Amino acid sequence: MKPDLSPPATANPNYAARPAGPSLAELARFDPPTYTPTVLRGAQDEATRKFRAAMKQYQQGDYARAVTGLREAAKLNPKDAGALFSSLA
Repeated sequence: MKPDLSPPATANPNYAARPAGPSLAELARFDPPTYTPTVLRGAQDEATRKFRAAMKQYQQGDYARAVTGLREAAKLNPKDAGALFSSLA
């Protein structure tokens, strides 16, 4: 057998390598869960008012302010359902 003396194949300059998986931007994307406020009758305590105000910020996409308000509401009433939601933030 004679050795193959042909020159090595060159890469095609028109071929662009594609990434093997999703881009970093795709991996970093976060779609927060939607929130639909409940309609309640009766007086609201301070914790509930803070929770509702914080969730308005959340719905507007201002997550930093929402987290602050949710934590304040949780301190006022740690057994409230809103406090459980804020523990995820």
